[in-house]
Amino acid sequence: MLPNQHIMKKLFYAFSLLTIFLFQPFTSNAQPPNGCDQKVSSKILLVGDSWGQFMWSYHAYREALKKYGFADVVELGSSTVLLGAQTGSWTKGLGKQFIRKTLTLHPEIEVVVLQLGGNDFVWDWDYGDPIEQLDASLARTNVGMDSVVDVIRSIRPDVRIVLPSYDYPNFVDPLIDLPGNPYIDSWYSFGSPTPLQANTTLQYIESKREQWSKTHTNMTYVQNLGLMQYAFGQPENTPNTSPLGYDYLILPPYAPKSVPFPYGDPRYPTPQKAMGLWGFDAYHLGPEGFTVFAGNHIKKAISEQLRDYPTESIRSEGALDGWVSSSGVTGTNDVKVGKGKDNTSYKGIFSFNTASIPDNAIIEHASIFITRKGVDGSNPLKRIFPNNALLEINEGYINNPQVEAMDYDTEMSFSDAGCFVGQAYKNDFSTRIDLTTPALQFINTSGITQFRISYDCNTNELISYYNGLTTNPDEPWTPYLDIKYSLPNAERVAQTIEVVAFPNPATGELNIRAGEEMSSVEITDVLGRAVNYTPEDKWSAQIGLEQLSSGMLAVKITFLDGTSMIKKIIKQ
Repeated sequence: MLPNQHIMKKLFYAFSLLTIFLFQPFTSNAQPPNGCDQKVSSKILLVGDSWGQFMWSYHAYREALKKYGFADVVELGSSTVLLGAQTGSWTKGLGKQFIRKTLTLHPEIEVVVLQLGGNDFVWDWDYGDPIEQLDASLARTNVGMDSVVDVIRSIRPDVRIVLPSYDYPNFVDPLIDLPGNPYIDSWYSFGSPTPLQANTTLQYIESKREQWSKTHTNMTYVQNLGLMQYAFGQPENTPNTSPLGYDYLILPPYAPKSVPFPYGDPRYPTPQKAMGLWGFDAYHLGPEGFTVFAGNHIKKAISEQLRDYPTESIRSEGALDGWVSSSGVTGTNDVKVGKGKDNTSYKGIFSFNTASIPDNAIIEHASIFITRKGVDGSNPLKRIFPNNALLEINEGYINNPQVEAMDYDTEMSFSDAGCFVGQAYKNDFSTRIDLTTPALQFINTSGITQFRISYDCNTNELISYYNGLTTNPDEPWTPYLDIKYSLPNAERVAQTIEVVAFPNPATGELNIRAGEEMSSVEITDVLGRAVNYTPEDKWSAQIGLEQLSSGMLAVKITFLDGTSMIKKIIKQ
């Protein structure tokens, strides 16, 4: 590195830090639920290098947590992430002390995100050498990573560790657009690789890191290679020259979600829009990119733990979701809640088939996740919190299966049934509603459970939510109900009995074969209609389904010893 490049690189890092702290995007603090005895909790700890530093400084995790319904959860990392950190930064001296102290002071931490290792191996790479020459460097890195894990486990042997991959660099646009970009000397030191050469090398490296993660228990590897390509797309042709001026192959633009994920198209760099420092950073993502990055970890590795590993997660019955207005108008394309411009009030209705829950289940807690589709006016949730959002529950249909005018003011089984978490201040952001303990008894184990949501708005603000007919393979837009329950001892024993129900999906009839003698079979459809059957042959049954509607069926099998189990079957 030339002296002036060395000085410029130091200035560039200083400018990066200044930008992080002075110009980071505004994000509001985490929110405790309205009127509920719950608090904001620091359940995630970031440990790592510059990627961890940028995620922490941009509050990328905090923003992503809000998006997926966890606005009452925040991340820690003020003393456990550092620009340029290597594994040795956290296994001795102050780094080690910071990790141990943070884990000791915050027993509520459930997940450690270990974004580390890149600085241990990346500087040993030259694309002109055989890629296998990296193996020795990766092996040394793994030893260092083992030591970091030991530091974490010495305080919290139970904590879950998430190991995210990195994503592709961009040694094209930033180096061309900013003459003298200090990252160009890194590109030179790597042998001036093309995007394809850099990206395939990173694929090799990440495959080795994934293998290492499998040597540790309670550790989850999350693949992010190609994520920015998938999320942002390439809006225009790639540059036709390299930073050195020689010709590059011009590649056409592509739309978001048009390349495969993971891995994307390795011929392209990460899109410049996703890169940091207004697109001039060749390594690190910007605020929007890092929020997408953190969101992928939450969806793939953290969400289920924050949801306390629900026993069942039930999607809403989209055809039965909808809204009803104070003027008697109804709709089903989405779920509207609030007050329209004509001063008409709207209540939303969500329907869940909870027949799969065993009758004798001991329900411990339940939560509904709903996702904002749009808003007319300002976001009403900013104004009505903390005490003017109301969830009501009904054990069965409010009136009839389809939404109708009288659903607006029909008395429900229980009012004030939930605590709202998250204001969903952007489209595609979720609000979580934790059911109160008294409301749990009204979850219908025989059929449909319906919920009605209303907001007491003083202004004309109307929010719409996605209904159960929404499909998006990448995002959890469909409303869902998490239920955590336990079973009496006899019921838990029954779950170990081998039972086969086929075909699934079924049409005219269902066959059941059991490893223990059966005394009865009850099949319930989404409308609550049931067929009861007493097998003549206690080991098998053949049951007609003509009387039941299409959709999910709950098959309850009771054995001679009094134990029972539930099987889920789809009728076409």
